[in-house]
Amino acid sequence: MEKQIAISVLEALSSGCSPLTGEILRGHKVLKENLVQQVFQESILALRVLNNNQRYDSVELEENYLEETMEFFHKKDRNPTPHRLAQFFRGSRALKPEALQDHQFFGSLYPGYRYTQIKTYLEVWFEKNPDLAQKYFVNEEAWKQVVYFQSKSFNNLTSKERDTLKKAIKAIPIVRQENLTPELREIRERFPRSHEPWTDKEKELLAGAITKTNDLQFLSDCFQRGRNAIEISGQKLIFYAEPGSLLAA
Repeated sequence: MEKQIAISVLEALSSGCSPLTGEILRGHKVLKENLVQQVFQESILALRVLNNNQRYDSVELEENYLEETMEFFHKKDRNPTPHRLAQFFRGSRALKPEALQDHQFFGSLYPGYRYTQIKTYLEVWFEKNPDLAQKYFVNEEAWKQVVYFQSKSFNNLTSKERDTLKKAIKAIPIVRQENLTPELREIRERFPRSHEPWTDKEKELLAGAITKTNDLQFLSDCFQRGRNAIEISGQKLIFYAEPGSLLAA
């Protein structure tokens, strides 16, 4: 029997499902017993290690390099999953955001190892090192907890501040203007900056504005983007604000 098939069978049983049909196995409480679950997990891990060693040469990746890379992802507020790390070490330009590509280890395992080879190695490593995996885990959508824009709408910007803000936004060039889809062209008739990458200057202006207003309609008009785009960017700015800053107050 191929080891991958055995792994699939054990994973299905561990989840309380039939490995043949995927149906939930009702009335089989023994499958959920702690000892049985432990046997399942240890067997799955052992088979994955054997499968990994059988299919590929061992991936030569020093653990301190791996942990440094995971810490780098963590600082960029991105969860270092085996998939993303495999992309990173292979030097894949599909890895987003592009800020994750700006590191000395990016592409360090290319062309010596395939993506699947690295990913499989990392999956096994993660199972062997759950504490480190948890240490650098990032809940990438924690910023959604920010309810600032759901509170009662207010706008404490003066008329002069509003005019200055609008002029500052208009002065920022729109970069993405070619090869736009008909749908995006239609959207940009209402929101000229829709799907335009946020510049540091725009983020700075938004951060300043939302210390005095949470009026999404006003901000949408100023920044020439949809209300949803404004709210998401604002939530992230507030969530990741440095302690002691006006946004974190």
